[in-house]
Amino acid sequence: MQLLNRQPIRRQLLVAALALAVPFVAAMVWTGNATRLDQQDRVTEQAASVAATAAVQLDSYLSGLDGMAIFFGKAVAIVVELAVLEVVLGLGVVVLYDVEVHGVLLIVAAAIPATIGLAATGTVYGVLGLGVRARETLVPLLVLPAVTPVMLGGTQAFDAALDGRPGDGWPWVQLLWAFALLVVTLGALAFGPLLEES
Repeated sequence: MQLLNRQPIRRQLLVAALALAVPFVAAMVWTGNATRLDQQDRVTEQAASVAATAAVQLDSYLSGLDGMAIFFGKAVAIVVELAVLEVVLGLGVVVLYDVEVHGVLLIVAAAIPATIGLAATGTVYGVLGLGVRARETLVPLLVLPAVTPVMLGGTQAFDAALDGRPGDGWPWVQLLWAFALLVVTLGALAFGPLLEES
């Protein structure tokens, strides 16, 4: 106090105001932080409630759908995505690497069943991995051996088409169609029960 008595009155008032303001500001900050945390908790609870309600609504909507319809919807969506990717990559290869394509019909005839087979296989194995924690790594490891006929048949058919030997590629196209039909049939029949179990 001795130190303040020697100071002018303005400084004494400033020190007194600061001494009163610091606890007041600290109380305001603490209250504001507590209010923010309360609001954050309320928003989190509301978001969880909305998510739970949406999940219940989606589940009730999907329970009315047939498993086969869900399978075909998912598979068609994947087919569309893969087809766009194939077109973009195919044009990129032709333009960037100056590739001469001799068997366009063979390439299209091989790409269609290969795409269908990949999409159907991915859809079935995707539902198998629904309840698994390491789904992102497990599903590709399971799908890779299952799509070996697609990789083998597609590679051989495309090789024959690009080398100008389209006659050598048509047996591989038949393999691709057989695989696509088999996987689509089995997937459509098994998807519903697999979805209910997961």
